[in-house]
Amino acid sequence: MTSNPPEFERMRPYVDAEVPEVMERLISDPLTFQVLSFPFPEKSHNQLIELARSCKSVRDVQHKMTHHAIRSIVKQTATGLTYEGFEQLASDTGYLFLSNHRDIILDSAILNILLVEHKLETCEIGIGSNLLISSLITDLTKINRSFTIARDQVGREQYEAAQQLSHYLQHKITQAHTSIWLAHRNGRAKDGNDTTETGLVKMLDMGKGTFLENLSNLKIMPMAISYEYEPCDLYKVKHVYQQQRGLPITRSKREDLKNLLAGVTDFKGRIHLGLARQLSRQELEQIASYRQKGERFQRLIKLLDTRIQQAYKLWPTNFVAADALLPCPKFTSNYTKEEKDAFTSHMTQQVSKLEGDSRQLQQLFLSIYARPVFNAQGIPLPVPIVDS
Repeated sequence: MTSNPPEFERMRPYVDAEVPEVMERLISDPLTFQVLSFPFPEKSHNQLIELARSCKSVRDVQHKMTHHAIRSIVKQTATGLTYEGFEQLASDTGYLFLSNHRDIILDSAILNILLVEHKLETCEIGIGSNLLISSLITDLTKINRSFTIARDQVGREQYEAAQQLSHYLQHKITQAHTSIWLAHRNGRAKDGNDTTETGLVKMLDMGKGTFLENLSNLKIMPMAISYEYEPCDLYKVKHVYQQQRGLPITRSKREDLKNLLAGVTDFKGRIHLGLARQLSRQELEQIASYRQKGERFQRLIKLLDTRIQQAYKLWPTNFVAADALLPCPKFTSNYTKEEKDAFTSHMTQQVSKLEGDSRQLQQLFLSIYARPVFNAQGIPLPVPIVDS
C-alpha cells in the first residue's frame, strides 16, 4: 500500500501503527462503552476491552468490531438490507463512490460492510471537519478509515483545501488503488432532493491533468442509499422550516451529537444500497468535448444526478407521500392501506413534536419522502413548500 505524502498528514485516517494507542485511548473513555452498548448489547465491559485490545490493525478494527457493530445496528433498527451493482467491482481497483447523503454515519458504513461481505477492501470515507466534535468521534471515525474534509473556509483557504482534496482523491485511487466514499453535496439532503453540488464537480477537476484525465482517473461509481423511513426526518424538517422562515439556526456540539446518534438508532424500515453504472470514458469524452468549463460541469452534474436518482429505490413511504401532495392519487398501486396508515401515523407523531405552521411543516415532511418519486418522474414537486 502506498504511504501518504506529507501534504496529506493532517487529513489522513489513522494507520496500522497507530491502532494500539488509539484503542487504549478509546477504552479509557467511559463514553466509548456507552456508544458500544447499543451495537454490542451481548458483551460485557471487560469483553469489549479484550476485543478492542485484540485489534492490531485498521483491518482488524473493521472486521472484528465495525462490521459486527453496523450489522447489529441494521438488525436492531431496520427490517431488511438489500443491495445491487457490486458485481461491477474489481478487487485490484480503486473507485470513487460518489453518493447521495441521507445519514451521517450509516450511508458509508453500510457500503463498507457490504464491501467486506463481497471480499473487497473497505473504502476511505470523506467526513467534514465540522463533525469531529470530540476526541472520541475523531478517534472512532479516523480508525475506520475516515479522512477529514475542511469545512467553513473562505477565499484562498477554501480554494487550497479543495485542491488538496482533489489531489488526495487522485493519489488514493490511482496510486494506492484505494476506494473512496464521498457525498455528492456538502451535508445531508434535508429536503429529500439528491442533487450534486457544482463545487463538488469543480473540485474533481482540480487534479494535475486535463478534465478528461482528472475525471476518468477517478473511476466514478455513482451510488444511492435509500431508507424506507428517513433518518432524522424530524431534524431535517425543523432545519428547512427555520431556513425558509428566516429563523436563526443554532447548532451546538450537543445537538450535532444528538442528531448523529439519532440517525444510527432511529427506526429505518427497509434499506437499499444501489451502485449505478460507472461513468465510462466515452461519456466523459463527450462531456469534455464542450469548450466551456461551465457547460462541462453542468453536463457532468446532470449525468451524476440521473445515475444517483435512478439507483435510488422507491419505497411505499415515498409513494404515499407523493400521493398526499397530489390533487388526485396516482401511485396507489405502490402501497397498501396498512403501509399508508403506518406512514401517516409516523408523520403525525413527528410533526406534532415541532412548533410552527402545521400545514407547512407537514408539506416539508411529505416533500422529504415524495421528492425522489417526482425526481424519477422528471417533474418538480406539485405544490409549493412555502405558503404564499
